[in-house]
Amino acid sequence: MSKGLWIFVVAVLSCGHIAADTENRYSLCKQMSDVAGMVMENRQEGVLMSELMALADSSFSGLLEDIASAAYSKPRYSTEKMQKRAIVDFQNDVYLGCVTNLKD
Repeated sequence: MSKGLWIFVVAVLSCGHIAADTENRYSLCKQMSDVAGMVMENRQEGVLMSELMALADSSFSGLLEDIASAAYSKPRYSTEKMQKRAIVDFQNDVYLGCVTNLKD
């Protein structure tokens, strides 16, 4: 997973925009995991990274770039079974990284 992604997570969690309660923090991790799943799904479908990045809202382009870089550094699989596995594994990696940083 990209070091930049974890830096982003820590920065977001430490700023005033995120409520202090754990439920909202876990909600952020879930949202990040969902985005990661969509990015990896596009990666597995063969969407060009440049096309994906062109869709990014400028306020989230850094986050998307970090997630996309991590996703596109993973292999692309030809079978649906392996593609689904790659998507789920990537979502879990992002969620775990986020939750782990919540404890710090």
